[in-house]
Amino acid sequence: MSDPESFPTLQSIVLHEVQTNVSQVRNSATEALLWLRRGLKFLKEFLSEINGGEKGIQTALNNAYGKTLRQYHGWVVRGVFAVSSSYTQRSYTLCKSIKKSSI
Repeated sequence: MSDPESFPTLQSIVLHEVQTNVSQVRNSATEALLWLRRGLKFLKEFLSEINGGEKGIQTALNNAYGKTLRQYHGWVVRGVFAVSSSYTQRSYTLCKSIKKSSI
């Protein structure tokens, strides 16, 4: 799919994959776009949790994960997420880091 003349847009890539029955094949561009969308929804939900006043980063992550990505993961990935989310920074440290990087 690295032919910009034949596939000038993401839509043209997806349409081609649908027509050739590869849209549901593992590692297809369509699958990549689907996971990108899911990841962005997770990030949006996480930031909404923080913006809504949630002080605990781990709680915000777990809430966002439960609302967005959890349904697509098996028990192994869910466990990995649970362990990795326990190593998060405190919210004030995160906000301080974000504020510094945006200057």
